Amino acid sequence: MIHAVMFYRRKDWYHLYAYCVMPDHVHLVLGLQKGSPGLSNVVGNIKRAARHFCKRVNRDVVWQDGFHDRILRENETSGEMVKYVLLNPVRAHLVSDFSEYPYSGRPDPFS
Repeated sequence: MIHAVMFYRRKDWYHLYAYCVMPDHVHLVLGLQKGSPGLSNVVGNIKRAARHFCKRVNRDVVWQDGFHDRILRENETSGEMVKYVLLNPVRAHLVSDFSEYPYSGRPDPFS
C-alpha cells in the first residue's frame, strides 16, 4: 500500500501530509496538486496500484467500493488531522507510541 501511495506522490498528484496503513483500512491526509486527476481518480489509481503490487508478492487485497473522504472544517487544523491519523495504531493497541509503527509517516511538511 505504501508503495502505491508513494508512487502517485512522486508523480506530483498530491502532497502527502500523513498516512497510516492499518490491518483493515488506510488513512491518508493529502492535498491535491493542480493538474491532478481529482480525488476519486487518485484514490482509484492508488487502489489499483496497491492491488498490482500485492499480486507481485502473492498477496491479495480486497477493497470496499468507494471511499470515505473528509474535508477539514474551518475550525480544524491540518495538524489535528495528522495527529489523528498517526495515533490510529495507538488507539488500536498495536503500539504504545505512534513512532513505533512502521506503516505510517509524514512525508511532506505543511506549507
